Amino acid sequence: MPVSIPDGSTADVTVRGFLDRIERDEHGGLVAIDLKTTNTVPTKAEIAQHGQLGLYQVLLREAAGRPEGDHVGGAALVQLRKDTGTNDPAPKEQAQLPIDEQQKPSWVEAALGQAVHVLRTEDITATEGKQCNYCAFTAICPAKNPSPSVIEIDTRERRS
Repeated sequence: MPVSIPDGSTADVTVRGFLDRIERDEHGGLVAIDLKTTNTVPTKAEIAQHGQLGLYQVLLREAAGRPEGDHVGGAALVQLRKDTGTNDPAPKEQAQLPIDEQQKPSWVEAALGQAVHVLRTEDITATEGKQCNYCAFTAICPAKNPSPSVIEIDTRERRS
């Protein structure tokens, strides 16, 4: 699929993967469902801009063979290890609203374009976040440790 890159150009992006389920909402819209077995649950704010769910929505929108008139009704994470509450043992469902199809590029396509830009320019900036809790490289990470982690060695002969 073509995405806009911050420099104004476009790039064709190929995405491969598997979607756990596709369901229909009460209005007949297609809803991407991703089943999760982890113990960590994203916040409501994180769900609103959850890249995986957003990408599933874009892929459903662009799907070849999708019946004419079908619309995308959003996406959801279903947390299989978390229930909805003390009186309801059903898995917790975290819904993402449908992506505004009128906004071009959508926030997902803009994020894909930014990712292409980062990869092409190799301008990768370390940023702190939840991922730091599980990372084995915090000792040498420039976001966690501002001192240099790489030392340049001058191998030229020293002249007296």
